[in-house]
Amino acid sequence: MNLVRLALFFVVFASKAVATVNDVANTLISQLQSGREMILTLSFIAGLGFMIAAFFKFKQHKDNPTQVPIGNPLTYLLIGLLLLYVGSLAEPLGQTLFEKAEAGNVTPK
Repeated sequence: MNLVRLALFFVVFASKAVATVNDVANTLISQLQSGREMILTLSFIAGLGFMIAAFFKFKQHKDNPTQVPIGNPLTYLLIGLLLLYVGSLAEPLGQTLFEKAEAGNVTPK
């Protein structure tokens, strides 16, 4: 009996929250936009972390070059730079890969 009440509860509130397929699509698109912003923010924070780790690895390499090869800090530095610039590359890369043709401005391929 409780399961039936729970199902009825979800059906009633789900039907009031979303009226049409267009509303579902708009809700999904808005959620994807906020997810994109979260991923770009996390990549920026991770990039800062890799940059800081690279500086510490450079210090460790300076103190003891046989223990820490130079490739480790350089790799951390490269990964940090790439993660920092993902945010500024996301929009132009998306426009390049998924170009939207404007009306009257279609070029044959």
